[in-house]
Amino acid sequence: MVRPPALIAALVIAMSILSTPTAQACATCFGQSDELMAKGMNMGILTLLICIVGVLFGIASVGFYFIRRAARLESVQTFDAHGGSGTPVVQTTK
Repeated sequence: MVRPPALIAALVIAMSILSTPTAQACATCFGQSDELMAKGMNMGILTLLICIVGVLFGIASVGFYFIRRAARLESVQTFDAHGGSGTPVVQTTK
């Protein structure tokens, strides 16, 4: 039975990674959790999380703005279509 070379290579790589305990963690994760390197990595993760949440919040805000704008435009067009004076009074709720 002939085995494909890609399968043999994958098995050799998997065995080498699984056999070495230090290969399972980076230098930051493998060290103490209260070192400066670990604190820096945690702050980097927090910074990226804040950036991602900010961008997603901005996209959601634009979506809600477009929905409100479309509803307002539709109400103005409905008012004009039913014989309104052309200048509707927009009531805002607090």
